[in-house]
Amino acid sequence: MAKFQERVYHDDATEKHILTVEDILFLTELQKELNTQPNMGNADPLYWGIAQTRETPASPDYADIVAAANTDGAIVARDLKELAEYLDESNIDGVSGCQYFNKSCTIKFSDGDTVSAYSVSDLIEILHNAGITDLTAQPMSRGTQIVTDALFITHKDCEEHLEQYGYNYEQDAHAYAMTAIRSPRYEKLIRILRTVDWSKLTISGTI
Repeated sequence: MAKFQERVYHDDATEKHILTVEDILFLTELQKELNTQPNMGNADPLYWGIAQTRETPASPDYADIVAAANTDGAIVARDLKELAEYLDESNIDGVSGCQYFNKSCTIKFSDGDTVSAYSVSDLIEILHNAGITDLTAQPMSRGTQIVTDALFITHKDCEEHLEQYGYNYEQDAHAYAMTAIRSPRYEKLIRILRTVDWSKLTISGTI
C-alpha cells in the first residue's frame, strides 16, 4: 500500500516578472524541439533519463561474468582479454608478461615458466597457485540501471548532458525515453508547451 506524506505549504515568496522576449524565444525553440524530436517508440508525454549497465557483485550461481578485482576491491578486468592486457602492463611481482590470442592467454612468470588459461577464473587460480595473490575472481551480475536525479525534457538536452558529463557514467550510458504515465499536470504542461503559439500571446477563455 502506498504511503503518503503530509504536505505543509508555505507562502509563495518567489519574485515574479513579466514574460520577456528571451522567455518567448526560449519557449519557441523548446516547442520546435519537442515537436520534431523522435519519440523512440514511446507515447506522450515523454521525458528523458539516462540508462546504463550496472554491475554488482553476485554469487557464482547468479553471475553474468567473472571479473578480476585488485586488493582494494576495484574491478581491473571484465574478461580474459582485459585481464591479459592488465597483467602485461602492470608491475606485478612474479609476472613478466601475458599475451591474449584466440580466446586464451599465456602468462609468463619471472622464472621463465609459461601457462595458458581459458577464463578469468582459470588465470586467477594459476596466479594463486604460483603464490601471486594480487587479484581475486569476482562474480558480477549485470542489469540496466535508470540513473536517479537525471531528468530531461528533450532528447537533445539529455545527450548534451552526456557529452559534457559523460565521465560520471558508465561507458554505455545513453538517453532513455520514458512516458509519464497518469501524470495529468505534466501532460498538460507538455501540451501547452507544444501547442501554444508563443509569437501571438493573447488571453482567451475563462478562469
